[in-house]
Amino acid sequence: MKTHETRRTIIRGWMAPPTDKRETEERIQRIVNAFFFGLTIFSVAFTYFVLSARRKITIRPGTRNFRSFLQHLDSGRLPSRAATK
Repeated sequence: MKTHETRRTIIRGWMAPPTDKRETEERIQRIVNAFFFGLTIFSVAFTYFVLSARRKITIRPGTRNFRSFLQHLDSGRLPSRAATK
C-alpha cells in the first residue's frame, strides 16, 4: 500500500504546475527543443528518402507522357485503356 501512495505522491508532484516562473520557462524550452529536434530528424529522414527514390527513377529522354511515367514507376502493372472501358 505504501508503494501506491509513494507513486501517487511522485506523480502528483511531477504533474503539478511549477512554483517558479523560471522553472516554467525552462520546462517549455525543453519541450520546444524536443519538438524541433524531432522535426529536424524527420526532415533529414524524409530528404534521404526522396533523394534515394529520385536516384532509382530513370526516365528515357523521349518520354514526356505522364502515363508512361506512371507505367515506368509501376513496372507495367497499370490497367490498359482497353481494360478500363
